[in-house]
Order: sequence, then structure tokens, then C-alpha cells
Amino acid sequence: MDAARGESVFGVGYLLEGEVSCSGRRVFYGTYTSMEAEYYALAEGLRVASVGSESNEYCEAYSDCRPLVDKMCGDERCRDDWQSYRASFDWLASKFDTYQLSTCDRSSNRTAHVLARKALREGREHSNS
Repeated sequence: MDAARGESVFGVGYLLEGEVSCSGRRVFYGTYTSMEAEYYALAEGLRVASVGSESNEYCEAYSDCRPLVDKMCGDERCRDDWQSYRASFDWLASKFDTYQLSTCDRSSNRTAHVLARKALREGREHSNS
């Protein structure tokens, strides 16, 4: 899962493999930080995986944004402005019997990155028309 952010739009991309294999992208409008955009990429991937799978036994998710993974899985308490993101992540992750969120190299996240950039371009074109 990956995100590409512009000034007032960002795109997310995801690649799912396993029982459900698909890829996709989505455009979001609004002013968000890069970290928030990465969060929405993670949330969208988990949402699609939980809806598309018949047996939500296990989910293994990857992000190339280590600070995001640390915020979502770390034992330290999130700052107040990230508590709602963490609660939403926990709710999405609870759709699976077990899950693992890990960081990955940007090079292994290339497909999601390309999809996020495409979504960003689409969002920019739409907002300019």
C-alpha cells in the first residue's frame, strides 16, 4: 500500500495477493499530511481485503512508511491527534483473526506506488476540470 500526495488531493494504491488477489487505487480530496495519506492507503487496503475475503483468518500488510507502522503497531501511546487513526486501524485489523503489519522496501512496493501516482494524477485532472 502506498500514497502519493498533492496540495489538496492524494491518491492511494494497493496490491492484494492471496485468497483475494487484486490491485486498485483511489483518490481522496482534502489537505492531509504525507503520513495521513499513507494511513489512508493502509486503511483502504485493509478495507478491500476484509470485504473481498471469505475467510478473514490472516492478513499480512506492508507499508514503506516506517513511522506509520510504528504508530499503528508500537506499544507507545499515540499523540492525541493520532489516537483516532490508531483506533480505526485497530477496528479494521480486528476484521481478521490475526494480522501482521510490517515495513517493506520502496523497491518491493513499486506496484502500489505506481497506482498511487495514477490516482493522484486522476484527482488533479478532476479538480482542474
